[in-house]
Amino acid sequence: MSGGPLRVPAKRGASPPGKFGSALAVLLFLAFGLAGPLAIGMMPRDGQTQFAVIAAPWRGLEETAALVAAADGRIVDAGGLPNVIFAQSDSPAFVAAAYRAGAWLVLDPVLLRGCLQALGRASS
Repeated sequence: MSGGPLRVPAKRGASPPGKFGSALAVLLFLAFGLAGPLAIGMMPRDGQTQFAVIAAPWRGLEETAALVAAADGRIVDAGGLPNVIFAQSDSPAFVAAAYRAGAWLVLDPVLLRGCLQALGRASS
């Protein structure tokens, strides 16, 4: 054995990630790294009676409304997207019932509206 540095043969066809691949990896890491804490910060508080109910992106307004009704909630407003509805319920079990009915997220509607308005202003 020689005392020189150990060399690992490169795989055929493998190339180091380019600038695009590195930037994409950073963007994906930031998007997924921020999504969790952001969603947790927007979770409804105990005693809250109004909610933003978000269904799967491919769900239509009627399906999302049916989800809210199945959870024993009342529709207050549409959220601008067919899979987002602002709902009201006095039941402390509404959030759990909405998840059982198929909701992807149940959030604080005030915070969600603020985020949606800020996104609308930024894209204008």
